Amino acid sequence: MICGAALAAGHAVKQYLEQHGREGRVVIFGCPAEEGGSGKVYMQQAGALDDIGAVMMVHPSQNTQTDSGCTAKEEVVVEFFGKTAHAAAAPERGINALDAMLMLFNATSCWRQQLPEDARLHGVITDGGIVPNVIPDYTRARFYLRSTSNAYLMGMLDRFKRMVEAACLMTGCTHKYDHLTSGTKSRAPNCVMNERYRQAMEALGQQVIIPSRGGRGSTDFGNFATVRPGIHPYFSISPTPVTSHSVEITAAANSDYGRENMLRAAAAMGDIALAYLTDATFREAVQADFDATV
Repeated sequence: MICGAALAAGHAVKQYLEQHGREGRVVIFGCPAEEGGSGKVYMQQAGALDDIGAVMMVHPSQNTQTDSGCTAKEEVVVEFFGKTAHAAAAPERGINALDAMLMLFNATSCWRQQLPEDARLHGVITDGGIVPNVIPDYTRARFYLRSTSNAYLMGMLDRFKRMVEAACLMTGCTHKYDHLTSGTKSRAPNCVMNERYRQAMEALGQQVIIPSRGGRGSTDFGNFATVRPGIHPYFSISPTPVTSHSVEITAAANSDYGRENMLRAAAAMGDIALAYLTDATFREAVQADFDATV
């Protein structure tokens, strides 16, 4: 639906510019691995935005709402290495890698109580041992650390790494700490573009919610929006509440209701793009807000 809205908006703007003899250029980017691999991070590093003035995308949701921003996210993979032994016959000969991982999870659970409201930390164990009667010599887990502040997130990473080292001290394990390079940035939405989206969607009959607090999810669009003015608003695909990343929202994405609102969101993006390309006052206001915020 993200792709469909972008294609529809880009096609409509192109037609308008050609039919009315107006100057301007609209670019549609295909962006792989938005969440799992952070494709926009590598696109930006490769210079994809070098000749781009502003960026937009829309995202399906249970509500139609303006962009509320997002948290920065860093991913860490932690591995602990111990020593196998028979868990009943000779436990004293083993070094339990699972103990180290559980200590790390307990440490993060205690830390989570003292994190500020705009920070998040969560993980999953992907390898935790094989059979109960063998002390595990290897465990592996993936963690996401998030914050609305890019600077605060760097401090979180430092503390988390010390927790990993402490788990080794307590258990005798060694570890491998892999901080992945595809971290995403937090974003502050462009207020001028955001307001134009609200006006356009309301003109198309949509009730638009203005969020009361910043978003807590993460997306590689944050990396785009830190170097160019941009927004990442939402459009409703269900008349009843549904939760993101659920079976219910998957079904809603294949509904007539969702498709109709996707096209409304595309029209709103087209309206913003045409204003940016044809109205110097609007374009200057967009840039001024970006300069003041980012």
